[in-house]
Amino acid sequence: MCGIIGYTGKRDAKDIMLDALELLEYRGYDSAGIAILKEGKTQIVKRAGRVRDLRQLCEEKHPEGNCGIGHTRWATHGGVCDQNAHPHQFGRVTLIHNGIIENYRELTEKYELDRASSETERQIKEKEAERIVKAVDEKGYLIALAIHGKTYDSVQFSEHLEKLMITGNSHIQFVIGGSLGLSDRVLKLADEHISFSQLTFPHQLMRVILAEQIYRAYRIMNHEPYHK
Repeated sequence: MCGIIGYTGKRDAKDIMLDALELLEYRGYDSAGIAILKEGKTQIVKRAGRVRDLRQLCEEKHPEGNCGIGHTRWATHGGVCDQNAHPHQFGRVTLIHNGIIENYRELTEKYELDRASSETERQIKEKEAERIVKAVDEKGYLIALAIHGKTYDSVQFSEHLEKLMITGNSHIQFVIGGSLGLSDRVLKLADEHISFSQLTFPHQLMRVILAEQIYRAYRIMNHEPYHK
C-alpha cells in the first residue's frame, strides 16, 4: 500500500522525508521518492527499491530545501522502475498520489501540463485490458465503444440490437475505455466497434449516455413512445 508524507518548516526536508518514509515501510512498497522545493525550483530524487537505496541516491544528488513531499509506491499500474516511482512532474506541477487519476488527460489539457510518456500510457491501457478481459464473458457478444467505430441513430441502434438478439446473441456486453481509450488487445477481442460521437466524453458521462440509449432502444423495439 502506498504511503505519503509532506513537510514544510525550518528544518532540512530531506532527512525528515527519508526518516518518515522508513516509518511507512511496514505498509509494503516497491519504490520510493522525494521532491524538495528550494527558491522556486524542485529537485526530484526517486528510484525503485528500498528507502535505504533512496537515501544512498540522495547522498549523491544532495537535494536541499525546507519544503518537500515523499512517497512509497506499491505498483498496480505500470512496472516497477525508476521512471514509474513517485513523485511525478508535469510542467510546473509536482505531485504524488495513491490510486489512479483516470481523468489525467483532461487535466493535462486544461492546465497545459506536459503529457505522460507514451510508455506510461501503454502500461495503463494494458493493465486496464487485463481487468476487462477477466470481466468479459467469452460466450457473450462484445461491443467496444470507440471513436472510430460505426455510428447509428437511435432507431438504427435499436434495430441492430434486436437483430443481434434474434440471431442468438442475447448476452450483449459493452465496454467503455478510460481517458486513454481502449488497448489494441481489447479492440481485437470485441466483436464490433460502435461510436456514439466524434467528441470525447468523460467515462462516467459515457456510461449514462449508453444506458439511456439502451433504454431508448428497448422502447423502440416495443413500439413505445420515445423522445426524438
